[in-house]
Amino acid sequence: MAYTGKLPIDEGVTIKASFLNPEIGKVAMVKSQPGVYFDEHGQEVSEAIARLAGFDVVRLARIKYLAEQQAAFHADMMNEYAKAAGLKHETLASRGGFSVVQLANGRADVVDVDGSKINATGLTEAEAFKLFNMLAQGTEDSGDE
Repeated sequence: MAYTGKLPIDEGVTIKASFLNPEIGKVAMVKSQPGVYFDEHGQEVSEAIARLAGFDVVRLARIKYLAEQQAAFHADMMNEYAKAAGLKHETLASRGGFSVVQLANGRADVVDVDGSKINATGLTEAEAFKLFNMLAQGTEDSGDE
């Protein structure tokens, strides 16, 4: 496969090709994104093409749907948690007891599970995510990112 796109191959990729339909080329699916298929150039392709390559698109579409529903539920749950904890701003990401909370004008704070601010001053969102990733390193992903 002459890969030229930006697939996150370190997450694991399944690549399939059809011997009956060689004109479709090879089709890839990143294992962390079931139901999303890519061609040899990293461009997204349809389920019909993926089916021709040999992917079980019905099963993978169901897995994709359930993952989206789970992420939406988790986001709603985290918003309710933020309300209960007294956080007044939107939570951008949460993992390992830490959260990135959005402030005004592209600024953000990193807070712990109690809503206590970790950083001394307001950070840009990029700086906040850098701090967040250092603090939450090695913890299980919650799916918010």
